[in-house]
Amino acid sequence: MQSKSNVKWRVQWAISGSSYFLKKCKNDLFLTRNGDFVLALDKTLMSKDGCFLLDRDGENFKYDSIFLSDEGCSSKQCLALIEPSVETIKITNENKIKFTGEIASSLASKPFVMKNSLEVLKLGIERSDPDSRDLISDTYNVFSADECAK
Repeated sequence: MQSKSNVKWRVQWAISGSSYFLKKCKNDLFLTRNGDFVLALDKTLMSKDGCFLLDRDGENFKYDSIFLSDEGCSSKQCLALIEPSVETIKITNENKIKFTGEIASSLASKPFVMKNSLEVLKLGIERSDPDSRDLISDTYNVFSADECAK
């Protein structure tokens, strides 16, 4: 991950429905619902584990303004918000969701991005069946210091 001196600020978003953010970690693509990103000085968005958030063309998403539409578009790029099928994902040994599909054919049809909100997705194992995995999601609001001062 980039050093803290290269980090400009945090961005926190949540997505509605069954969509996921697409991020690139080294040479692999992963899906996440965790919208807690840091904005680096070069305006790229990164997850806390050092992965880059991607746009619909598979390029690093650069957040060039404070504007982001409800569909996940800034003035120059649109986020790759993915609705995966079972055939396009693989759960890794680290409980990450690896994306193996094509971006263009997996884009969400009606995404809605919520600003100043955060959803954390946890991958849990059901105790009654140790071989099954359930996705457990907790949603909560996150407010910036500016909003709290009002």
